Amino acid sequence: MKLHQLFKIISVVTLLAIVVMGCSSDKSQARPTKDELVTHLVQLAKSQDGLGDLVPEETLNEVYSCLVGEIYDEMSTETLIGIKEVKEFDSTSEYPFDFKGEEKEVFNRATGTCEEKFRDDPSLNPNLNTQETTPAQ
Repeated sequence: MKLHQLFKIISVVTLLAIVVMGCSSDKSQARPTKDELVTHLVQLAKSQDGLGDLVPEETLNEVYSCLVGEIYDEMSTETLIGIKEVKEFDSTSEYPFDFKGEEKEVFNRATGTCEEKFRDDPSLNPNLNTQETTPAQ
């Protein structure tokens, strides 16, 4: 699986998770912390069919820490609460959530930033571990 594909899965899974509970969030709740969001997203990813087996928990932690760190200050409290309340990921649609203002662009930018950061991470890009060098002829 290529890194870009893995990040697409992670971002789609995250976006779809947002829609499951985001719209019904209680607006009076406190803004979740970054740590709460990362922990929640890692647990959701681990519970997904196959994703927890493909990517080590430590790497999921790093990836979601990057993603949450990039979006946190620019997302509404309602959106962050929605992320924290998701019970399971739904991977049937790319952007099902009605982001507020420019949140979709913020999320896309964050995904790109984190993808770039982890481009050479062998735990996210198995091809880096298995590439064979062919001797020059």
